[in-house]
Amino acid sequence: MTFRFLLAAAAMLMTAASAASAQTAAPTYAEKCEAAGHPDWAFGGEDTPLQYRPLFGCSERSGPRRDADRQFVEELKAKGFSDARLGDELIGMGWKWLGAGQLPAALNRFNLAFEYAPENGEVYQGIAIVMANAGMPPRVAGYWFRQAVEAPEGRSGRFADYGQFLTMQGDYDAARPQLQKALEKEPGHAWAMMHLAHGYFEQGKVEAGCDMVERIAAAAPPPGGDAARFRELVGHWRGRAAKAGCE
Repeated sequence: MTFRFLLAAAAMLMTAASAASAQTAAPTYAEKCEAAGHPDWAFGGEDTPLQYRPLFGCSERSGPRRDADRQFVEELKAKGFSDARLGDELIGMGWKWLGAGQLPAALNRFNLAFEYAPENGEVYQGIAIVMANAGMPPRVAGYWFRQAVEAPEGRSGRFADYGQFLTMQGDYDAARPQLQKALEKEPGHAWAMMHLAHGYFEQGKVEAGCDMVERIAAAAPPPGGDAARFRELVGHWRGRAAKAGCE
């Protein structure tokens, strides 16, 4: 067996190994995103900055921002987080940034969470809320809300938030099933009750509106919420019920 033959055999083995590796390599972020089949318009317009693009626009990123994100995620992985725990951690950070009004930072965390928790509807719920607050067209925010409620995992808030969004658009008929779903999952969800009551009264469904106000009055303040402010809101709904002729 000649030396040249050995080199050729080694080259063939390396080629085969490379091919096998390529076949088993995990898909990239962009590939995962593209596989979901999101329409181009769901990422905003051509002039939408990357920091406001859901799922980074399904692009393969480069540069300092990408490098910083990778380092940040690696530091979390070094703590021993599983993918599921990592996804939850990133989603939680997204909510914190959203609560602070930092929309780009919040979207960044929800975008990063997609890689580790694509089945969790809160990823898309957070994206939708950022889109709505960033002034994106309603159909963009609406698209991501639909992704949120269609996902197999996530808390009841995604249904309530989508219902609120539709209520604000004046689409009460479409909002109602989402808000009712939120109440099925969390019977004491006061915000869902309030948006349902608003829709009922706006559509002249007075009896249903009155019944919902009774549920609002019996509800407890949301966990961590301002109890005094909640009581004010209950008073508002009682007043609206009285004007509508509720007994």
